Amino acid sequence: MSPERKTIRAILVILALLIIAALAWPGHATQPVAAQQSAYGWLQVDEVVVAVPATAGAVSASARTTAPVMGHIYAINLDYGSTVTSTADITISQASPALTILSLTDTYTDGWYYPEAQATGSTGSAISGAYDRLPAGDRLTVAAAEMISNTTVTATIYWGQ
Repeated sequence: MSPERKTIRAILVILALLIIAALAWPGHATQPVAAQQSAYGWLQVDEVVVAVPATAGAVSASARTTAPVMGHIYAINLDYGSTVTSTADITISQASPALTILSLTDTYTDGWYYPEAQATGSTGSAISGAYDRLPAGDRLTVAAAEMISNTTVTATIYWGQ
């Protein structure tokens, strides 16, 4: 066999192996993502918009994630509408098991929050200075209270395993 034929044969074998490896790569197939949810590798992002209805006086409203949040909460970004007042109260929680993830009183400034829980020892007592991410295993509810009518707040929740 001529040296040129050997070279061509080697190139074809390498190309075949590269194609097989590319098709077998774990990231080749993508997982479907729920509405209003996007994936950045292992990090999931859910956006919940709470629209306060047009009513007189201080109003309350709530909205939920479209699917359960199954993992740890890494960060939450709150983005208030332009007409929010300084009396706004925001609570982000899950129903089962009952867990308040974030509770803010009289707030109206857009911002980032990184909720964590204080770690406990084997006797249940708090470990000083030790904190960890909050686990979630249910749909999250974003509740807004003490807001004026026609106001919105958008909670973007970053979570993952």
